[in-house]
Amino acid sequence: MTNIYIPKYREIITNDVIESTCKVEGEIRLILRDENENVVYDSGWFHNLITNQGLWNMGNGSGLTWAQRCVVGSDATAPAFTDTALYGYMASDQMGSNFVSLYPVAPNYEFSSTQNCRFELGEAIGTIREIGFQSGTDPDNTLLSVRALVSPPVVKTGSQILDVYYRFKRWPEIADVTGSVMIKGESYDYIVRGSYYANADPSLNAFSNLGIGSSAVITAYIGEIGGIESFPTGVAGAPGTQYASSRGYTDGGSNTGLGTGWSNWWIYFGLTRGVGDLRSFYLREAGHGVGTPRGWQIRIGKTTGDGPLPKADTEEMYIYFRVNYARI
Repeated sequence: MTNIYIPKYREIITNDVIESTCKVEGEIRLILRDENENVVYDSGWFHNLITNQGLWNMGNGSGLTWAQRCVVGSDATAPAFTDTALYGYMASDQMGSNFVSLYPVAPNYEFSSTQNCRFELGEAIGTIREIGFQSGTDPDNTLLSVRALVSPPVVKTGSQILDVYYRFKRWPEIADVTGSVMIKGESYDYIVRGSYYANADPSLNAFSNLGIGSSAVITAYIGEIGGIESFPTGVAGAPGTQYASSRGYTDGGSNTGLGTGWSNWWIYFGLTRGVGDLRSFYLREAGHGVGTPRGWQIRIGKTTGDGPLPKADTEEMYIYFRVNYARI
């Protein structure tokens, strides 16, 4: 008798994009010192413009490298969202590897990190009227993530030192983000809310990529989502199978007219992962470890009757999640 292999039936569960928002802002400060480190000028903090290229850089998986070098120039042309270079390039230097971070606290859970760059004696000599930050490691004047005018201009001599500080801030969306998606031919409503936003993470760096972290902690739940400082309840499936099988970045973009950018991510749960009547999901923000799980939580239910999403061990599931960046 010949054995006939009958493959296990697998249904692909697909859905539209689930969206959430992250607000971003940056500030710059220039401090000019003499050769003995005495401060001779301090610009104070002033606002930057995050370019369309910058929105794409921070969301496309490049992590901290989207603001890796400081670039200074001599031109006073007003910056635009579409700029990818300074108009009067003078010099550039690497941002420092050290940073100072402020943890998120209620009510708006803003958090920030500050990096610095130093132009030493004999570097960047002249009148500095423009400044930016770029994503490359080599001296270059391309792919600028940030643009700003320096007003009043800073005049740097060969016997002076210029310290440039860049403070980048981020906020989660405080109000719930709601919408609906089609899954297996049925309409499901969703709620997206921040998760674990009171954790004092000593490694917190706001410059981290604004996407989703390791699939090893993207979790499916059978219970409800919690508040912005907590998690959903009731993990799905057998022990160790509640986590996503894999995840990946698909694309990033910039929407010039609306002043926003985005990054799209896919999340995959294999046959034995996330099995059950699913109600919620947790997505860890990139740049944080298992013990520092700041991120997003999603609550899902049928548009009619608010039933959960059933997933059997004969089904694969893809979730598509978009992070929108609202620059301030």
